Amino acid sequence: MKQRGVSNGETAKAVGIVIDAIQVDKVLGAGSIETEMRRIAEMLILEKGFYVTGDADSASFHLKLVGVEREFLQGWQNRRSVSIEAWLWDIHDTAKPPFAVGRSVTVGNGSLSSSLELERMLRKALLPVLQQILPAK
Repeated sequence: MKQRGVSNGETAKAVGIVIDAIQVDKVLGAGSIETEMRRIAEMLILEKGFYVTGDADSASFHLKLVGVEREFLQGWQNRRSVSIEAWLWDIHDTAKPPFAVGRSVTVGNGSLSSSLELERMLRKALLPVLQQILPAK
């Protein structure tokens, strides 16, 4: 099994991100998914070298995450449409459009209830958004 994480010395970019809101639109278990989504998002933010703060005053950006899961019938089978969106705003200029937006969508048997699926989709939605913060090389 692959283990991901970050050490204390790797958060040197000094850009703080506050996670303002996490919403999950799902029939059952949305609360536990929101909690896990927050933990995975914090891990990914730290992995990229930024830090997560609960204080908006010390943050440079604020982040909103939205997960949606819907079931539908395709022939005789139940399928799911699952999406995760990441919205990032500059904390000093929230009247402007978002600084960056990312989205990940899948259709099939996947579910937000699966930790592996949740991390995979969150990684696809959030990492490109975090890349927009990094200076061009």
